[in-house]
Amino acid sequence: MLTLHLIRKHLPAVFREFIWLIPLLLVGVFRFMDYPLLVEAFILAAFIPWLAGLFVFNRPFQRTPLDGPLLLLLMAAVLGLTVSYSFMLSAPAFLTLLGSLGVYYGVVNGTLTPRQGVQVVVGGATLVAAYFLARQFLPGPSFLLNLQANAVAGFVEMALLPALWLTWQARRPVRPVWVAAVVVIGLALLASGSRGAWLGLLLAGSLAGVLFTSGRMRQVVAIVLGMSGGLLAGLVVLALLMPTHRLPMLLYSSIEGVDTRLALYQNSLYLLAEYPLTGVGLGDVFAQVYSRYRLLIMPDYLYYPHNLWLSIWLGMGLIGLAALLWLIINLYRFVIQVETNGRGAVSERYLFRAVWLSSLVPLGHGFIDSPHFSNHLWVMPMLFAGWGLVISVGRLLERPPRRRSRPGRQTVWTAVAVGAGLLLVGWFARHSLLTVWHLNRGALSQTKVELSGQDNSIPAQARYHFDRILELDPENPAAHYRLGIMALDQDNVEVAITHLQTAYHRQPENESISKALALAYRANGQADRAEALFARLNPRSGITTGPNLWSY
Repeated sequence: MLTLHLIRKHLPAVFREFIWLIPLLLVGVFRFMDYPLLVEAFILAAFIPWLAGLFVFNRPFQRTPLDGPLLLLLMAAVLGLTVSYSFMLSAPAFLTLLGSLGVYYGVVNGTLTPRQGVQVVVGGATLVAAYFLARQFLPGPSFLLNLQANAVAGFVEMALLPALWLTWQARRPVRPVWVAAVVVIGLALLASGSRGAWLGLLLAGSLAGVLFTSGRMRQVVAIVLGMSGGLLAGLVVLALLMPTHRLPMLLYSSIEGVDTRLALYQNSLYLLAEYPLTGVGLGDVFAQVYSRYRLLIMPDYLYYPHNLWLSIWLGMGLIGLAALLWLIINLYRFVIQVETNGRGAVSERYLFRAVWLSSLVPLGHGFIDSPHFSNHLWVMPMLFAGWGLVISVGRLLERPPRRRSRPGRQTVWTAVAVGAGLLLVGWFARHSLLTVWHLNRGALSQTKVELSGQDNSIPAQARYHFDRILELDPENPAAHYRLGIMALDQDNVEVAITHLQTAYHRQPENESISKALALAYRANGQADRAEALFARLNPRSGITTGPNLWSY
């Protein structure tokens, strides 16, 4: 009954704020792209709450510390949509990002109070966690949707600490509801087996242990954290020194997972080196690009890079990476300002700590995975809702801002000096910058021709850019590698071997080059040299997947 009372209490406000965003989010999450006019209508409908608040309810739009970074992130998403080889594969991620921005501003500028916003977020996470647990442990109809475990962890991980705060603050009749929410979310996080979520919660919990204690207790917490870090370091050293077959099964599986993930990161960095400015494109295009140009196999092997920074950079380019860095800096500068100068009741200060500590969890998770920017698009809005809660709750404690003074001469001259320095560096590094520009353009051209399915001709524009690179840097490994696999596509094996040998001598550790050269040797009848190179490939990266090798 209490749960139904809470739903009846908050549902009208939630409905009023977010109902216009739901169609847009559903179109993005479920990839309903067959009706463009309907999609455009949903995009326009998402602006209705803002327009109604501004012109009907006379509720002015409030600026937030994240406006600039989020606008830059949106511009980066437009760029990622533009450079993608498939608009249909990238558009769902773009629409979900638009809806997620609407969720952020709905939390910050809507009619929900910060406490109500926290309750809604925790309630949504609890429902998802309960559904996941039910599907995991109870029999049910086969037509029900199965949620991926790591995606569930990414969705609910930011709700655990606010749920604990609600449990602490709730009155006796309502407290069992929030206790149940904490239990359900905690069980879902355990059942998910998401080590990234556990790592993020460990980082946030460690910092919480320092912030919420004082005196001798803080020293005890610091000692416990130090001992835990030492134990973890000892396990890593043990794993490196002991033979693999003598490791405990759990530790062995962890080390094997780390090796697989490191191979993915290394291959993703090599891929990023070929698309450094724009990335490969937004959304689901990563899977085919990664399989084609890094693993040299036919099927989609992995759908995203499993790292927050790589996912943003490969999906939205340097602008996206800059937007993420700017967002993190502004978010935690706001946190430091509120923690240092904020005022308010103890309960409100603890709520602020709960929500901003929760915002650290996805960043910790992002070191080894990135469910919020993956093919599981339904997780993304929760991240933006969490950022919105940090700003919304922080405003309760924030002191009135001081009047900004005009920049002085020293600031102006500093900006001029920095600009002049950048121009000077750009002039001396112009050959390197031209190489990066041509490499990015050539890789995009080759990708669009080979993967779009619209043109099977030789990517002449890509060849032009790679040839220009070799004029600037005759031994550039990326250009030789791309020209080599293009020559293999045309059955020009001798030319392919020439290019790939040059690339291999510059980057012998690059497994994509090794495999391409091995394929060229095999096509040329040099089986011994091909087998020697095949034997050096790491099977955990997926590069040895067969028999579905990319056919030349």
